[in-house]
Amino acid sequence: MSIIFSDSLVASVSDPEIDLNAPIFGYQSFVTAAGVASSNAATGYPITNVANISTASFWRASATTLQYITVTINPAQTVDYVGVARHNFATAGVAVSVETQAGLGGAWVQVIAPSIPANNNALIFQFTSQSAFGVRLKLAASTSAPEIAVIFVGKLLISTQRIYVGHSPITLNRRVEVVTGMSESGNYLGRIITGSSLTTAVSLTNLKPDWYRANFDPFVVAAQDSPFFFGWRPYSYPNEVGFAWLTNDPSPSNMMSNGMMQVSLELNGVSS
Repeated sequence: MSIIFSDSLVASVSDPEIDLNAPIFGYQSFVTAAGVASSNAATGYPITNVANISTASFWRASATTLQYITVTINPAQTVDYVGVARHNFATAGVAVSVETQAGLGGAWVQVIAPSIPANNNALIFQFTSQSAFGVRLKLAASTSAPEIAVIFVGKLLISTQRIYVGHSPITLNRRVEVVTGMSESGNYLGRIITGSSLTTAVSLTNLKPDWYRANFDPFVVAAQDSPFFFGWRPYSYPNEVGFAWLTNDPSPSNMMSNGMMQVSLELNGVSS
């Protein structure tokens, strides 16, 4: 699972180790079934599938030629990321780029240069915050038809505090369900994995009380029934990102007399 930064975003930050290593949460999305379109779609795999949060249903192209997936946002909204879950870009050899459109009928401007992801894990494309009427993925010609289950387009929630010691990155914290075969005589016959997921816990401290109430609490409310993209230290570890959901009920508390707050999240995520 990885984050792909735009060159302009990285270049605009004088010390990216500070600004781009704050935890990010991609929960906001302006993608709707009525507002998303694709160049084509295979029978039974419509583009509207990417507008829901299920990773079990997906869009599949009907060809391996150049494809566009276009998200229309009307009225225009401020956006700075595209999240993609359950795709096959790596195995299909799909070079992906991101373009934005400032107004209806306006020019499309590239904000993320083309690249082929290293694997098929979830992706966050992060670019400079801007008002956009449209956002589109450009999928170059590939060796097999591209697929995508979920697309988010919106504005990231960026924590005011980093995560430090004690954190277990979600991509390294795997959980598997297995059936182990044993013979009557006690010999080992093999194992079958019947399910897998990723998990982690997130502890945030020293959060300003006004910031928590205005920015983080709306995320907690939204995450009660919806998944989100999460990166714990994006710039240093861009490959350690999850498409995850809450498994606890976060209970923020005051940790200092000045009102600074702390909160802990427990997450499960989609395994590749």
